[in-house]
Amino acid sequence: MNQQQEGILMLVKNYLNDLSPADSNWPENVQIAVSCIHKNLFDASLNVSWLKDKCDINHKVFSARFAQYVGFYPKEYILHHRIKAAKRTLRDIDLPVTRVALAVGFNSLSAFCKAFKREMDMGPSDWREEVEEVA
Repeated sequence: MNQQQEGILMLVKNYLNDLSPADSNWPENVQIAVSCIHKNLFDASLNVSWLKDKCDINHKVFSARFAQYVGFYPKEYILHHRIKAAKRTLRDIDLPVTRVALAVGFNSLSAFCKAFKREMDMGPSDWREEVEEVA
């Protein structure tokens, strides 16, 4: 394993360790879904349909209930945490943006850039440059 791969692995593990566990007062299916998301956050196959199947949940009812307790719809929650992890990686490791996108669970650079821009109002390369200028 090279130094970049070790750095990515360390950041991913640290990010997952920093996530708060599901609140024990939430409904059981929400707790299960949050735990499942945390365990599979950087797996590119993780999406709401996969989560619904994995947790045996009624999709329409579940998404609203999830949002009621977690504050995000499941898709938003997944994207939010992938973008946060990507920001850490972009800031801390000099990797191509494509490698970062794949490391945090996106299937393509274009999907990553679109989600990143929607969340941060700028693309990942521009964000990285702005962070480097401040440091």
